[in-house]
Amino acid sequence: MAFPDDFTGANGDAWSATYWDAASSGTATIESNRGRLFIASTYSYGTISAKASGAVEAADFDYTLELRPSAWGTQENRLDIGFRVDATDPYLFQVSIDVSTLWGAITAGRVRLLRNDWGAITVHGTKQITVATQPTSIFVHLVASGSNISMSAWRDGESEPGSFDVAVSDGTYNSNVGFEFSTYCGADPNTYWDIDPYTAVAALRRAPAAPVWRRSLNLT
Repeated sequence: MAFPDDFTGANGDAWSATYWDAASSGTATIESNRGRLFIASTYSYGTISAKASGAVEAADFDYTLELRPSAWGTQENRLDIGFRVDATDPYLFQVSIDVSTLWGAITAGRVRLLRNDWGAITVHGTKQITVATQPTSIFVHLVASGSNISMSAWRDGESEPGSFDVAVSDGTYNSNVGFEFSTYCGADPNTYWDIDPYTAVAALRRAPAAPVWRRSLNLT
């Protein structure tokens, strides 16, 4: 299933009103055909939620996203993907991606699938991304189907794992459909995350064109 919004537009454009409400904090713009969620202030959140009438909201889905942090900061820098959200609780299920080096290996490259019950956190599983050399992108494949929730995560230059890194059965909120992105920065201001739905078409769109001589010989 392709992510409904491909974030196509001119640099600086707002995220499509077809799919998204206005950002409640921070700014959400298009940059190089990716969705950018930006925070200028320290110790702040930036959040944007899908519209109730938009196709992003769904109880069941199968999305793969490429996620690019602006930097691997010495302070907190985190992106949360909230799903099965309702109007009374900002997060019900989350994939939380942390690229802070503040606590070293504890958080750098940590990707967690968790349930947040009004602040009571249940961690269903964690995937640790190798960060001996910091990756440009982290990919997340997230599937929700009834009570079954599965997640894989990997860094750029690697292939998707052959099986899910985390797979659980949790039907606590499986009738909710809300979806949102939220990013948090610590003492490092002007941080952002770029979000790019990953499909075969998107991969081709991002790839550099083959040299003319290779194309003429059909060596692509």
